[in-house]
Amino acid sequence: MICPLCGGPLHVDDARRFVCERGHELDHGDVQEAAGVRVMVALWMAIDALESRATALRSLASMGPATDGDHLIHDASEAEKDATLLRTLAARAVRNPDYTDRRDQGVGDA
Repeated sequence: MICPLCGGPLHVDDARRFVCERGHELDHGDVQEAAGVRVMVALWMAIDALESRATALRSLASMGPATDGDHLIHDASEAEKDATLLRTLAARAVRNPDYTDRRDQGVGDA
């Protein structure tokens, strides 16, 4: 696990307390909230990267030969589909904030 305050390694001190190597102490709720925030940030960064990739590929396709263009358009469409899938996951996490914790325990849906 990673400390949400500094990014360092986070260790379980006891069942209700986590401590990082720099001395930050967190309780169960802090760790749960931080894990959810990290998931959301990662999802939105990935969505942004995929959408930017799709835009860049479509721009490149419009500038190059038709043979390259078809391949680039296909890759752009795939990036858009992936971004849409991640948006669905992000929306699920927003509707159910403990989604990531329950999935780790095998309770969430696939």
